[in-house]
Amino acid sequence: MVTGCDTSQNEGSATANAKPGFVNSPDAPVSINSINVEKAPLYHEIFIDYTNNTPKIIDQIEFCVLLFDENGNPLVDTHAQSCAKPIICKKQLVPHGIANGKWLVQLGTKNIKAHLVRVTYYDGTAWEDPGLAKWVEAEIAKY
Repeated sequence: MVTGCDTSQNEGSATANAKPGFVNSPDAPVSINSINVEKAPLYHEIFIDYTNNTPKIIDQIEFCVLLFDENGNPLVDTHAQSCAKPIICKKQLVPHGIANGKWLVQLGTKNIKAHLVRVTYYDGTAWEDPGLAKWVEAEIAKY
């Protein structure tokens, strides 16, 4: 599982050829604004920009990122032991605030798809997407 949240800005390294995708559920408390995968020396990096759509402070956000190779086939990440990689951002996000993060993924990742999994608020309550398993199955079945 990948944890942490690096908010350094995308510095313009070579972007992978395929266009990444994401799904925003209509009732989700966080929207993914953009997602990008870029080459790095030992791993590839993904960048996710997202927005808190609620009047509450968020303590933690979890995304599920599906990894694909240059042929569009699912790519197994060596750390996650799956092509569905959990990404966790442990930083507070103010109400209606915008943030971004950078994480490392498997070398050879050319395309990614992301989905919001869980949001934990400062007050201890949480939101969880009940449709995650269906989304993962549907996306992987396309390939």
